[in-house]
Amino acid sequence: MFGYHDSNRCSFDLWSPSRETAVENRAFSAWAFHTQQLEDIVDAIAHGNTSILVSDDFTDDDLAYIRRRLNEKYGLDADMELN
Repeated sequence: MFGYHDSNRCSFDLWSPSRETAVENRAFSAWAFHTQQLEDIVDAIAHGNTSILVSDDFTDDDLAYIRRRLNEKYGLDADMELN
């Protein structure tokens, strides 16, 4: 898919900090994408958004991360639920 190959320099991947293998780079890319989604949600809530749709699978741990980051970054507390 999209020229997937066993290369550390695949143009579709972010490079993992250790740059060991192509598999590690792909895993890092997915983690970085998901973490960026969480941070975008934190910023959106802090700027007044009250209803956010996501296309990824979110867990209670993700909600806990968002709550923690809201408090650390903006000093906000929020009640959230997954629908």
